[in-house]
Amino acid sequence: MKRKTSDTPKIPSEKASPKGAETKGILASAPASSPLTPFQELIEEWLDYCKAGGLAAKTLLDYREFVSRFYWWWADYSHKDEGKEPYPAYVTTKHVREFAAYLRTTADIRWGTAVQPGRQTLSPTTVSTYGRHVKVFFNWLEQEEYIEHTPINRIVKFTNKNKQDKIIKLVDGEDLARLFRFLNQPERLKGFTGARDLAIVALLLDSGIRMGELLSIRICDLDLKAGRCTVTGKTGRRVAMFSSNGKAALTHYYQHPYHPIRQGQSTNSTDAFWVTVDGMPLSFFGCQSLVRRIREESGVNFHAHQLRHTYATTMIGQGVNLYDLKGLMGHTDVKTTQIYLRDNVDRLSEVYRPHSPLNAIPGLSQEIKKTRGRPCKWQ
Repeated sequence: MKRKTSDTPKIPSEKASPKGAETKGILASAPASSPLTPFQELIEEWLDYCKAGGLAAKTLLDYREFVSRFYWWWADYSHKDEGKEPYPAYVTTKHVREFAAYLRTTADIRWGTAVQPGRQTLSPTTVSTYGRHVKVFFNWLEQEEYIEHTPINRIVKFTNKNKQDKIIKLVDGEDLARLFRFLNQPERLKGFTGARDLAIVALLLDSGIRMGELLSIRICDLDLKAGRCTVTGKTGRRVAMFSSNGKAALTHYYQHPYHPIRQGQSTNSTDAFWVTVDGMPLSFFGCQSLVRRIREESGVNFHAHQLRHTYATTMIGQGVNLYDLKGLMGHTDVKTTQIYLRDNVDRLSEVYRPHSPLNAIPGLSQEIKKTRGRPCKWQ
């Protein structure tokens, strides 16, 4: 039987060193000059637990960001810990409901900084993600008996299933054409970063892999002859495919005369395939910055994960069945893949028209034609 905690919170006896103190802004556990609060110590302990469990680096970054923002809201913004030492046991269900309301409020300032125009309101998906990540943290606290009960229960609503936007955002054909015209400019491809930018965007669209999986690729993971690469991500290690066009972009990048390896500048000891101009492995934030720069310079509004959605929708539209697509995308459950079929209206129209129940009734089409009246204006 699980041991019941006492009324006095179980606070770690030793102060932890300020891990992650080099992180800027709200994501920092604490300023480098000040010790961590007990609440922050537990965030660090939880992140260590998650890392030991083999969670992907991107997941760990998301956990740190979202839970640190909850802590900032609770301790610094709302001062819910006033008069007490900051500790999760003092977080109540009422506090969590107020946090959900804060997320849903349209604001010019959020997390203590000005919000970019057009982003004053968080999407239902983002609000749901905050709730899910904070809930994971408090569930762990309960499991480890740092708190008696998690404050996040059924009466706290981070998700509104009736209003949640489930439309998959794609990069349409015209924008893709504009994007690749920009990336394929001869002057850009003469430089190392231009060749790398093209190879990254091409592989994301051509293989449908996630950004974290892309950055996991080592030189030894690529099989250019077979058009395959081994990637590691949130669903483990798997094989992804790419086409002859993808191969050409990857080859041009790797064999570029100004590649740091060719220049003898590489300090890449991890065998990472994607590197910076200094030869260092390309980081997740570096790749995000790269995509943001391409977006601004090309004038095409896209995100890396939209290329994955576009890949899936294109594959469905060209007749790839659901179970093959599940394997190609690295999904663990076909239910995740089904959303691409459900939201692909053109594909559903093609499937529907020759199989309409009315078409199966003998002679019905002739009977309908006989009774047809004057054409409507919209015909």
